[in-house]
Amino acid sequence: MCLEYLSMVCRFRESIQMMKDQWLSAWRSMKSENYFRYYAKNFQPEDNLSLKQWRKRRKERLKRKSIFVSIVGQADIHLVSDTEAEVLFVQDFESKGFYYKDRTRKRLILEKKDWAWKIRKEEVIGVVP
Repeated sequence: MCLEYLSMVCRFRESIQMMKDQWLSAWRSMKSENYFRYYAKNFQPEDNLSLKQWRKRRKERLKRKSIFVSIVGQADIHLVSDTEAEVLFVQDFESKGFYYKDRTRKRLILEKKDWAWKIRKEEVIGVVP
């Protein structure tokens, strides 16, 4: 029983890590449809934006060829249940055309639907000096 549980937890963590890496690759590819497929239908944008407003803003960002996004170090993955997880990581964001650069601590709340992990909530939880 205990080994089965640990095996399941390891598989979940591996699948979440792979999803996070693919999500980042989709962002870097600048193809919005690839990027948006990592978000749940019930995704809750920050700043009281509607989903439609958020998607429009993200599409505009993805069109900019001078954006660079990376994750610094290893992400912390916390399984809440077999269908929910929290992922914490540090993200570097740079937009050369607009001369903007920051490093933030982010949290993703994931939900598992139809065998796939999707982002239900994405939030900046702090700026890293």
